[in-house]
Parts: sequence; structure tokens; C-alpha cells
Amino acid sequence: MELLSELGVAFTLGLFTPLGAICVLPIYPGFLVYLSSQISAREPGRITIFLFGLVVSSGVILFMLLLGLVFTTILEVSLTSVVQII
Repeated sequence: MELLSELGVAFTLGLFTPLGAICVLPIYPGFLVYLSSQISAREPGRITIFLFGLVVSSGVILFMLLLGLVFTTILEVSLTSVVQII
């Protein structure tokens, strides 16, 4: 059960990481290394680290997919024009 809660937290972190700022993206790999070392210290195993990376990566990809769908289908606005405004 603890592994499921950790995977849920990892998925949530993956979803919300790109929301902070673009300058966070270069720090993201180091943060993943830190989190995976925390997991492997308590529960060593390559499968655990692999699942952690898979869940976080899928969270980031899902967020980008949903963001693209919102802008293209609901708002019908180009992301380029939104970035220029920001």
C-alpha cells in the first residue's frame, strides 16, 4: 500500500512540475535522482526505481498532452500566441 501512495505522489509531482516555471525544467533530472535515491535507501530494487521513473515520466507526458488538448480543443488558441503574451 505504501508503494501505491508513493507512486501517486510521484505521479502528482510529475503533473505539477511544469506548472512552476520553465526554469525548473533543467533542475528536474537532479530532482528525480534525489527522489530515487530516497526510495532506494528504504526499499532497494531496480524495479522500484524503474516504476518511479515510469510514473513520473508518464505524469509529465500526460500533463503536456492535457495542456495541448485544452488549448487546441477548448480554447482554440495557439500555444505560440499564449507564450508571446506571457
